[in-house]
Amino acid sequence: MGLDIVGGSWGTSGKVEVDGDGIRVRGNGPYPFEKVEDIDYSQGDSARKVSILSVLIGVFILIPVLSFFLGLIGIGIGLLLTIFGSSFTVKGKDSAVIRFADGQRVLVEGDVDRIRKAQQGEAEKAGTFLP
Repeated sequence: MGLDIVGGSWGTSGKVEVDGDGIRVRGNGPYPFEKVEDIDYSQGDSARKVSILSVLIGVFILIPVLSFFLGLIGIGIGLLLTIFGSSFTVKGKDSAVIRFADGQRVLVEGDVDRIRKAQQGEAEKAGTFLP
């Protein structure tokens, strides 16, 4: 399973495969890590969202049922469950821009830590250290 290409010299579709030999872009390569000039990593943004369906279920079903059995305490519990149960967090995709020594570049999305781990493993074999 590769990283999705979303931009760069090879277009906006395809996959990038990363392994110990280097980086393969849309089946081309491998480009050894020595030919990689720079890699810029960025994390996807997280956004907090609210589910309207969960709010409606909480207001029209959960709160009346709990208030029937528990009275005012049931209303309070139902409100808390509705508020906390209807919100969720959506995390954006991580991305990286890979620049090669020949001037080519590619923007990828997905598990970009795989690039860092493969590059680190290559550096350990060569006896060098990468931050």
